[in-house]
Amino acid sequence: MEEPADRPKGRENYECPAAKVIIPAHQALEALVCTHEERAFKVLVDQKWGELAYAGLWYDPFKDDLERSSTRSSTRVTAPSTCGCSREAAR
Repeated sequence: MEEPADRPKGRENYECPAAKVIIPAHQALEALVCTHEERAFKVLVDQKWGELAYAGLWYDPFKDDLERSSTRSSTRVTAPSTCGCSREAAR
């Protein structure tokens, strides 16, 4: 995380190689087990959750509701998967 001194307060992540592998793998599993409507709703839930977290509303009851909704829809996304990485793919 970085908070630059020369610009308005902002949070930036630069390197997250695991997320670049895990998130698409999870989304591929979701595409197999969730309906189109569930996935569309999850996009809205994820967006709103991010807004609340960024605003510092970590203990907001609505954020808890969003997490319960997301957890409920993810209960079917429980398949083992294998991901491979190579130096060439990382460039």
